[in-house]
Amino acid sequence: GTYNIELIVKNPDGCKDTTTKTISILPIELELGPDTSLCGGNITLNAQLNYTVNYLWSDGLNNPIRTIDSTGTYALEVNNLGCIERDTIHIEVHTPPNASYSYIGGCQNKTVSFTDQTIGNPNIWIWNFGDGNISNNQNPNNIYTQAGNFSAILTVIDSNLCTSISGNIISIDDSIALYMDPDTSLCQTNLNITAHG
Repeated sequence: GTYNIELIVKNPDGCKDTTTKTISILPIELELGPDTSLCGGNITLNAQLNYTVNYLWSDGLNNPIRTIDSTGTYALEVNNLGCIERDTIHIEVHTPPNASYSYIGGCQNKTVSFTDQTIGNPNIWIWNFGDGNISNNQNPNNIYTQAGNFSAILTVIDSNLCTSISGNIISIDDSIALYMDPDTSLCQTNLNITAHG
């Protein structure tokens, strides 16, 4: 708030003088926000106030705005002509998983085997095979009943709720039916074999 300060000076002879000054006390409204966590990347802390103060972070930096990209507890002290306010924030920066997978197979009505190759430590796997089938197994199988191209998407989530997604186009070929003529016995002659498909 704003205050009027009056100083009265009096000497032994009874002479006195008075002076008045108006001072303003500005509140320091320092708020770094709640503790937080993020999956990779960074976060910007903005402690900029609307008046001139001195900033001092616990690691010696004196900029009111800074970018955080590593786990730690960050403390800030703000000094306004001797009036000091402090705030602390803890930030967890988790390394997110990097989803990836391989697959074997590609024939209609045959098993296609999917293998999780995610880097990191997911504990949830969500597979969408693109044909309406889904799975929560780490290394599932799927049978495509139609030929064509299907977008198979793997979503992984770790214990910090960090998520990663990987997708591939799976090409499924038509089934091939192979028919051969009945068994035949020959006596030293040529044999013609015809396959129909």
